[in-house]
Amino acid sequence: MKIPIRHEFPRLISTLAALLVACDEAPPASTPAPSVVARPAEIQALPESESNKGSRLTQLRAERLAVVDQVALWKWKNARPIEDPAREAKVLDSVEQLAADRGLDRAEARKFFESLMAEARQRQHALHDGWRKSGPPADASAIEIDQLRQKIDRLTPQLLDAWGHSVRRP
Repeated sequence: MKIPIRHEFPRLISTLAALLVACDEAPPASTPAPSVVARPAEIQALPESESNKGSRLTQLRAERLAVVDQVALWKWKNARPIEDPAREAKVLDSVEQLAADRGLDRAEARKFFESLMAEARQRQHALHDGWRKSGPPADASAIEIDQLRQKIDRLTPQLLDAWGHSVRRP
């Protein structure tokens, strides 16, 4: 049985994002490893059109990863564990409700966000591993976790909408 493309899109995006993360984590031996991947603080929003729905989703994922880098730094500086099951459960409950409000499949939306969270944990572990070897960036100051969570909370419905548009493509 062939799985419809709309169900493969989140997996494809996750795979591509993981490859990008892997590329960021493995620079050539002659280049010192970055302690935080440089990303612009705010990424310009693309206009929502039929031709860039996938790009919008990719862009929002990149924004989320930029926040994840800052979350990793806050956790590092505050000696907090990377895993936060209570926070993840809260976000996933919110995603399911937002999906239902938008007429999206709650279970599929949850799976998509679970993949985003797995990606975030993987990235945070990679950053912490690098910092254990070479230390965190000297000039980096950690943004308070409440501010970072607010950024993620603002991105969540936007990511859900972009994902919903992508899975609704004919």
